[in-house]
Parts: sequence; structure tokens; C-alpha cells
Amino acid sequence: MSPEPVKLSVERVVAAGENAIQRRAVFLHGILGSGSNLKTLARQLVQREPGLEVWLVDLRGHGRSPKSSPMPSLVNTAMDVVSALSAQAMADRVPLCLLLGHSFGGKIALRVAQLLHAEHTAGRGQVVPWSRPLHVVTLDTNPGARTLAPTADSPLSVLDVLDALPPTFDSVAGFVAALGARGLGQNVAMWLAKSTERTRDNRVRFGLDTRELRSLLSDYLATDQWSVLESPPEDVWVHLVIGEHSVSYPPADRVRAQTVAQRSPSVTSVTLATDHWVHTDDPAGVLRVLLSCLEQQ
Repeated sequence: MSPEPVKLSVERVVAAGENAIQRRAVFLHGILGSGSNLKTLARQLVQREPGLEVWLVDLRGHGRSPKSSPMPSLVNTAMDVVSALSAQAMADRVPLCLLLGHSFGGKIALRVAQLLHAEHTAGRGQVVPWSRPLHVVTLDTNPGARTLAPTADSPLSVLDVLDALPPTFDSVAGFVAALGARGLGQNVAMWLAKSTERTRDNRVRFGLDTRELRSLLSDYLATDQWSVLESPPEDVWVHLVIGEHSVSYPPADRVRAQTVAQRSPSVTSVTLATDHWVHTDDPAGVLRVLLSCLEQQ
């Protein structure tokens, strides 16, 4: 039996002065991140699309959402998102038009689209209204099952470093210095510092449950979603945005992505001259993809 969905923390982004929400987009971050990682992109998008509201979701175990959840998995994480959308749909019936996910969040976005399609097909429960087509954009998310290269800044290596740290520190600077002493780069250390919190005795600790994160990451790596691309649900279009210099897509998978896109009218694949963090390395390129999606509705 699946556990009850986790109630997620959601930040809503709209253009200044906007009061007539007509469409909704949902942005999903990667492992060890939070919704705020995608805030700049969300702000740029709503400025170009009147009537659009973007949800910046903190997935279970991340940001301000609950930690140490029961049965952490990719499908249960996707169910959390569907539950949040369903609850809001009861109030405003604003249609969902776009799901975007970076890395781990990309597979969640694909699974959310599958769950919504299944709900609509079965006609059961509180169905979330969504535009036709519903666009799913994955940012450097390899849809296949894979193993991670043992690099110093891979998520598994980062979790190993975090587990080896002392439980608390005098300051955030002390936490960052400890990460640097164990081989993590300054940018990664500062990013992880966003997930620290103060203890009752005013010390600093890492605020996420690494055991929960390991379970989520393990399920993400073991899940193969190529079938979603090769046979997308009806009225769901999938757009793969791949970092040219990222290690997420081995050469064979890059070819496979291009082949699927050439064969399917509802799948596209674009490569940007970036590393894994495509939305920070080339925000203009990602914004072009999103605007193109919204123009097709």
C-alpha cells in the first residue's frame, strides 16, 4: 500500500501585478536542490507569458517540504506533486500547461505526466485540468537506468562526504570549509549550504536526511523511462534539453534521444552548449524552448 502523499512546499511565481491566472507551470528541481534553484528562470518566463503562474516545488526531503518521508521513491514523489495539483484544482481549475524538471526532477515530471494521463483516461477522482498538449521539458535528464561516474561532485560522492561530516558546525562558513577540505568545489559547497539549518543551541547542521536522499537517488537511477519517450501518452509532448558538455548522456544515449525525436512528432531533442546546469549556463536557450512549448497551445 502506498503511503499518504507528502504535503509539499510550493512557491508561486507570477508577473508583477498579475491577477488573472489562466495557465499553470510546475518546475521540479534536482536531487539535493530546492525549488528556488529555478526561480530566475520562472521569473523570466512569467514576464514573457501573461496569465502564467509557475510553481516552484520543493520535492519531498528537500527545501521546506517534510523530511524523512516513508517509502521515498520516484513514483511516491510524483504522487506528491499530483496530490498538490489536485488540491489546488478543487479551488481554481487553472489548467496545467507545462512540467519542467532538472535532472532528478525530469524523471519526476515524466512520471507526473503519466499519472495525470492515467487519471484522465480512467476518469476517476479529482482530475487535474491540463492543456492539450501538456508539455514536459527535461533539463539534462537521462531517461534511462544508469550508474553514476565516480566523480568528486557526483550526487553519491556528495552524500558520502555529507555523511562523513561532524553533526554540527559553529557557522555556515565552517560547514562550507569542511566540504572544501573533503574535496568539494566552492560552488557545490555554497549550494549545499542553502540546505543548512540552525539547531536549538544556535549551531549549524545539514538539514536534509541523507538516507532518504539515497533512496530517492537509487530509485531515480534504477528507473528506465525510455518507453515514455518512445510511446508518449496521448496529448503529452516531451522535450529533451541536453547539456553538450554534461556526462549525464553517454554518446549512445545522445544518439538514441535524437533518433526518438526524429521518429516521433511529440518528442523533441535539443543540445545546448552547457554542462549539467543548463538553466544557469544558458538561461536564454532554455527560455526559448519553454516559450516555443507555450506557443503550441
